[in-house]
Amino acid sequence: MSLITFIIPSIGRPTLQRAIDSLLAQSNPNWRAIIVFDGLPATQQFTDPRISVIESVERLGAQSHNGNAGMVRNLAFPHVQTEWVGFLDDDDTLRSHYVEYLAQAQPSEDFVLFRMQTTSGYIIPQVGSNSVVLNDAGISFCVRMTKLRTSGQVFVNSNCEDFVFMNTMINNGFSYQVNPEIVYNVRF
Repeated sequence: MSLITFIIPSIGRPTLQRAIDSLLAQSNPNWRAIIVFDGLPATQQFTDPRISVIESVERLGAQSHNGNAGMVRNLAFPHVQTEWVGFLDDDDTLRSHYVEYLAQAQPSEDFVLFRMQTTSGYIIPQVGSNSVVLNDAGISFCVRMTKLRTSGQVFVNSNCEDFVFMNTMINNGFSYQVNPEIVYNVRF
């Protein structure tokens, strides 16, 4: 069984293939991906068996969420069959060692926040920070699925849904670590 499933909400951006290529370049191949197209048919076909596609949120009995990634991520949760779930936006990329660092860390925590880097070089969370703070935390985290399923937690509609999700996990007693590695690239 694979270690982690990445949920990729997509609104059909041309950068989706670049995001997929970053998964295909992982040094540890023990991952899966679920791409959920928000309100549109699948714009690409993928031959790698680790990648599954939900052609539109309407097939899941929901309305289009107009690019609200958090709400689309919720729709993919029931399809995750791995120990961990992570997130990748269709205009971002992962560095090639994301899955490797997760596998090596063998974390006992309920979620792991990795560092991410923007095109301007800004690192989130900043080096030396080991907490989840608004505007200093991003989508570069993964969650243990058993804990997520038993808690029933989902993303809420918000302009900072990633922070709200993590903050709610902390408030509900989820344990976490901030990993020092930078593994997520924002709009590179």
